[in-house]
Amino acid sequence: LEAAARAQASPRNAAARVLAIAAVHERLYTGEDTRVVRLDTFLTDLCAEIGRAYGCPEGIKIDVHRVDVPTDMAIPLALIVNELVTNVVKHVGPPCGVSLRAQVGNALKLTISDKGPGPAKDRTQPGLGTRIVDAFSTQLGASVETKRDTTGYTTELTVPLPTP
Repeated sequence: LEAAARAQASPRNAAARVLAIAAVHERLYTGEDTRVVRLDTFLTDLCAEIGRAYGCPEGIKIDVHRVDVPTDMAIPLALIVNELVTNVVKHVGPPCGVSLRAQVGNALKLTISDKGPGPAKDRTQPGLGTRIVDAFSTQLGASVETKRDTTGYTTELTVPLPTP
């Protein structure tokens, strides 16, 4: 039964990943400057799409400040956000808090938190989502930190921003 559930979820997960890439491309074609993506608007739209795809359109809380990033950063950031937010919506349910803000030292700090326990402590192999987050974080030169406490589970991604 568990294998059947995973098999049914697999196409939905693949579709969500494609949706994240498509959303970046749509922003590129509709934006005035194809070299930058307005990340606050983009992440708000992406999270709304994830919410609709998983049946909780009002369940994702967004707190994103205006940040423009180069297009080559937007795609891996979109895939990271897609993985982390989708994981929360699938396994924990709403509410999921997503916040993004510029940090001192020309870095971007992305925080995704939930009220759930996080991944199983005895898990021996990282899942595909974790491997995707790790790969794109490495590509961006970002650091990833996770925290588990009595209020829930938090993932913080700190991405260095290019100097203008």
